[in-house]
Amino acid sequence: FIYLNQLISSPDFDSPIMDAQYHDEWALSISRGDWIGEEVFFRAPLYPYFLAAIYRVFGHGYYLPRLIQLIAGSISCLLVYLIAKEVFNRRIGVIASLIAAFYGPFIYFEGELLIAGLMTFLLLAFAFVFLRTCGHPTRKGLFVSGLLLGLSTIARPNALILIPFVLIWLWVSSDRMLLQRSLILLSAISLIVCPVLIRNYLVGKDFVPVAFQGGINFYIGNNPHSDGRTAIAPGTRAGWFEGYEDAIRIAEETEGRQLKPSEISNFWLSKGIEFMVERPWSYFRLLMKKFVFFWHGCELSNNKEIYFFTRYSSLLKAVLWKSWLCFPFGVISPLFFVGLFLSLKYERERRMHLVFFSGLILMYMVSVVIFFVCARFRIPVLPFVIMFAAYALYWIVRELSRKNLLGVMGYCVVTLLLGFFLNFDFAGLKKTNPSLMHYTLGTVYQKKQLLGDAKREYEEALRVDPGFSKPYNNLGIIYSGEGNNEKAEENFIKAVSADLMNPKAHFNLGSFYLKIGEYEKASREYEIALRIIPDYEAAAYYGGLAYEKLGMDKKAIEKWELCLRLNPGNIDARMKLEKTSE
Repeated sequence: FIYLNQLISSPDFDSPIMDAQYHDEWALSISRGDWIGEEVFFRAPLYPYFLAAIYRVFGHGYYLPRLIQLIAGSISCLLVYLIAKEVFNRRIGVIASLIAAFYGPFIYFEGELLIAGLMTFLLLAFAFVFLRTCGHPTRKGLFVSGLLLGLSTIARPNALILIPFVLIWLWVSSDRMLLQRSLILLSAISLIVCPVLIRNYLVGKDFVPVAFQGGINFYIGNNPHSDGRTAIAPGTRAGWFEGYEDAIRIAEETEGRQLKPSEISNFWLSKGIEFMVERPWSYFRLLMKKFVFFWHGCELSNNKEIYFFTRYSSLLKAVLWKSWLCFPFGVISPLFFVGLFLSLKYERERRMHLVFFSGLILMYMVSVVIFFVCARFRIPVLPFVIMFAAYALYWIVRELSRKNLLGVMGYCVVTLLLGFFLNFDFAGLKKTNPSLMHYTLGTVYQKKQLLGDAKREYEEALRVDPGFSKPYNNLGIIYSGEGNNEKAEENFIKAVSADLMNPKAHFNLGSFYLKIGEYEKASREYEIALRIIPDYEAAAYYGGLAYEKLGMDKKAIEKWELCLRLNPGNIDARMKLEKTSE
């Protein structure tokens, strides 16, 4: 609660960006009555529907969803205690729950409008119920386990990989009624997943079990240009919505026809598999790189720079930081491996539980590294990692109290060596991009009409990186709105010069020229934008306006016809076309 009240000072608290903005807008649409939607889900639906339920009952706001997530996080700490107590002992349960309670990344993600916090709670709840069910199998326990695993799947579909693992474990750990128990578990999972599958088929006439982003994400993490952590596919634009549009456009242009969502996913999946088959050594090196990234101490961002935003909370800054050591995961990760090894010597009757949780961690890790790695993707499995780390801490302290210095020394050396390796700055992991963060803050301030603050952040972004196109573009928009045409033109031109392939920069420069009556220059910029993105509807429409002003009706008609092909519902383009054709 201390963190939440400090978080209010963050500029994006009431102005979500990137994935949080996507979730917020989707949830708003649902809460206003669009419960079914019109398209196949691109992303897993559980979190937006969870947000929508809160908005529907309590109204649209940004404090309460975060408060609910932080409360769920508190319950997660209790679940960590209960599971660790059952698997190890009470003292280890206390240590693990205390680590979880003060674990910076948990606190951070529970305060974001992202899936990570909810997914962590669901996976812990599943593990807790399933653990108790394995000891005393009941239909109710298996059914609830299945429901929780199903909810995890429609929260983040990579949880699908856990289903065969759990079934195999059920068969290995049970000695009777195996088929019946498996069917109970599967029926509960199906009860959650099948409505999503049916809904996708009804709206899109396409077989998509949960969402169709899997193939695209697979290619992002498995292509010749992938670094294993950047969420941008080669040939697509960096923005979330732009990247989504480009992924569909490229697939359909390559295939020469309109594709169903599953076909788009399969297109990118096949390209990723093609890379694996044609360049196996490159793929193997990339896979090993992603394995290291998963266990590295640094929190890899792909939405907001996590460490940058700790400045808005003294609490978060104290429990989440990086220098020569990446705290806290740079400590937890090496302790986990030591704890995992030590657990092999644990009491025989509890060893099966430890094998289960080791397998759970392994399978979840695989489900991440086969795509690409970032901090929020590994978060859901970290409570289990923390339990093993807590055991390592407990064992070391216990052996020291027994004066077993020789026995402890070897493990301490291994921990330090692992710690050095897992905190080393591989591939610039510790480097931040302050220019991008200042730009991001600028977009937040601009959205809130705090234009002075927005300009300050954009200028700071350009001071750090003078070749960054986007701040110039947005400064141009601000100056144009203020009537400062000289500064607007200067910044729009710099935006285009910094990135000749930025269609938005060309479009905005064209719109500026259209506004001041430079119609020939405007038409030229719109044409460039359309060459970069052939289905840029707005560029086609306004390009038509520029040609109309130049008296080039034939060219104007061509643009408006293109606009209507792209969007038959564009009333403005239709009216212009009818008027010009008279």
